[in-house]
Amino acid sequence: DIADQEDFHRLRIQAKKIRYPTEMFRNLFDPKAGDAYLDRLIAVQDVLGHLNDALVARERLNELPVSSRAQGLVSGWLAYEVKARRDRFPRAAKQLRKATPFWEV
Repeated sequence: DIADQEDFHRLRIQAKKIRYPTEMFRNLFDPKAGDAYLDRLIAVQDVLGHLNDALVARERLNELPVSSRAQGLVSGWLAYEVKARRDRFPRAAKQLRKATPFWEV
């Protein structure tokens, strides 16, 4: 699970590194293609960001002075969030891979 978390974190950082130049240079090319590519990149980055947030929150939950009932409720919700984001990632990544890079249009 930790390896997965580190892998997803590295992917999130890579998406961030691609996003900023994409935002800067997309208008030098076909704007529609640039916007479409950026939308798909943002979708990947959002999924990875939410996944990272849920994984970090899950780790920090044990540090909080809350009742075991509250901890159980939050833990269950975070488990759902982690699974939901992991399930969404392949589709978002596939959509990005299918997108023609705006600089090639």
